[in-house]
Amino acid sequence: MICPLSADESFPPFLVSSKTLRIEIEAMNRKYFDVLSESIVTSANNEIANLDASLRSLIDSLRHVPQTPDDVCNAVDYFTEVRKDVEMVRNS
Repeated sequence: MICPLSADESFPPFLVSSKTLRIEIEAMNRKYFDVLSESIVTSANNEIANLDASLRSLIDSLRHVPQTPDDVCNAVDYFTEVRKDVEMVRNS
């Protein structure tokens, strides 16, 4: 229950029961809260997976010692890409 709700409303000379409507509203609120929670968890898990993949790629590239001029050029290009990604993450 999100907040306590009374079952009846009094409008003299009438007494109107809103219990069914209130139960349905509470059920819908629970449903939307569950969907929102699931969406946030899924989004966070995706972000973590992307970060993990990026870190693994970066670690793998750092383990490789450039041996040729082409390797050095590739390492510089990769470093430039990583810097752009870091700036993008900082700005978001």
